[in-house]
Amino acid sequence: MRQGILTGLALFTAFLLQTAVLPAFGVMSVSPDLLLVVLIPAAMLWKPIPTAFMGAAAGLLVDVFFSHGIGLYSIPYLLAPWLAGVYGSRFFRENAFVPAGLAAAALALRELLTALMVYMARMPFDISGAYVLRTLASALLTAGLTIPYHLFFYGYMLKHERRKPGLIYFGR
Repeated sequence: MRQGILTGLALFTAFLLQTAVLPAFGVMSVSPDLLLVVLIPAAMLWKPIPTAFMGAAAGLLVDVFFSHGIGLYSIPYLLAPWLAGVYGSRFFRENAFVPAGLAAAALALRELLTALMVYMARMPFDISGAYVLRTLASALLTAGLTIPYHLFFYGYMLKHERRKPGLIYFGR
């Protein structure tokens, strides 16, 4: 319950920052995807399915308010946390580089999916070197911001978990 509330508050804050503050820097600026920064570590540390539905709800809000179609953000925000939670659980929880790499890959794949959808809708879209470099820089910035969030969530999890890693616990 606490993890869901913490993830929900972090998602709300990330949504406000991503939609209200970061667009003030311009359209072609390098900006991280703060929703992925919150979703990927939460899905890897806790349950992936509720986190994926939180991501789908956040993506649907972005689609409704700021996108040209439904599904452009909600589908990647549904799939990325679910895949990260299901397949990322094979790695050690304290390894913060795995969610960072997964968040960067999810951002790059989301941008590729967006470009593909725009191309298939026959809208004018120009993929230039600047667009590719901006996407790569945004992916690196997203990966860099994912590490502190993962460590914060991991510390919160250890603080509220009954069994500490490395300790042997007997009893109910």
